[in-house]
Amino acid sequence: MAEIDPTEIGEKERGEKRKDMDEMEDKVNGIDVDDNGFRTLSSPIDYANKEILAPMVRGSNLSLRKLSLKYGADIVYSDEVIAMKIAKAVRRYNATLDTVDFIKDMGGGKTEMVFRTDREEYGRNVFQMGTPAAVPALNAANMVAGDVSGIDINMGCPKHFSVSGGMGAALLAKPEVAEDILKSLRRNLTIPVTCKVRLLQTDEDTVEMVRRMAAAGACAVTVHCRTKDMRPHHKAVWERLKHVTAAVHEVPIILNGDVYSREDICTVKELTGASSVMIARGALKNPSIFRREGMLEQEESIHDYVKYCVRHGENYQHMKYIMMQYMVETKKEPVRADAIVKSKSTRDVCAAIHEDLVQYHDAFARDTGYPTLKYEDEFPEKYRLV
Repeated sequence: MAEIDPTEIGEKERGEKRKDMDEMEDKVNGIDVDDNGFRTLSSPIDYANKEILAPMVRGSNLSLRKLSLKYGADIVYSDEVIAMKIAKAVRRYNATLDTVDFIKDMGGGKTEMVFRTDREEYGRNVFQMGTPAAVPALNAANMVAGDVSGIDINMGCPKHFSVSGGMGAALLAKPEVAEDILKSLRRNLTIPVTCKVRLLQTDEDTVEMVRRMAAAGACAVTVHCRTKDMRPHHKAVWERLKHVTAAVHEVPIILNGDVYSREDICTVKELTGASSVMIARGALKNPSIFRREGMLEQEESIHDYVKYCVRHGENYQHMKYIMMQYMVETKKEPVRADAIVKSKSTRDVCAAIHEDLVQYHDAFARDTGYPTLKYEDEFPEKYRLV
């Protein structure tokens, strides 16, 4: 496809020119598209009536995603990855962990593991990215499209890094850019594309934003029931979502914000008419919130989480963060909390929780050679891309 010079035309004109070029290329290649130029989806995820793990930085790693699936989550989102970062990564097979790792060369012999997945979560895993424009979004999506079952665009993060870079909540003020991103992805991918937004200042503005994203090709829209100026300590305004669900019926509307129990899931769906519920901090505190038969005691879910972290080679510092922020009641358990804070390795974190986890860690290390990771150029059949 010919390159588009972004300096020659505006955002709207660039999007229309890209649409015409995409449609022409698809027709030449015999690819099925609809009247909007959107490609026919292959085995799309059904976002209706689902319980979903939210994208959370440092939280929604492979371990929490797979544990959430084990407990009953229907769909799991990755933590947000910046589009330009994943586009510069290299896809490698991790033979030690049996995973696909996207690794970025940081120079000086150092690397960064940008994204990790495996075939056990495939069919239910959604990759969330932060992007300021359509071209970097498509470059990033093309990198991971063979290993994930959906792409989500972050349009709600209010942090300075995201907003100053034209990403996250900055897109709420630039709906034409957000539309162009979604349309570009839908015209070039055969996996579903969704977006996650926040409440705008008025209900009318929120409805209009959601309508525009649905028309631009979003297969579902998640609404975080806080405005961009609200922070986690501000109570989510569930009732405002009623205006969206009453007005938008084209795609599933997913509620996000302050869901901490099985009772909350039922309450918010009845109150708002939301099709699905996305759970963030409630899942960090106790991932068994997804168990339809009832939540487990937190201690049991902590043990399960640590085992998954060992098996999937998670960063021990991220483990410490989750433990101290959500899972461990530090005031009631000062000795264990202090041991976690002082941990310098995954094994130390295991020791701080329970001796049985140390034995689990050591057995896994003996069997696999972990924490040394072995990468192979040849991918097993299940990971080979067509």
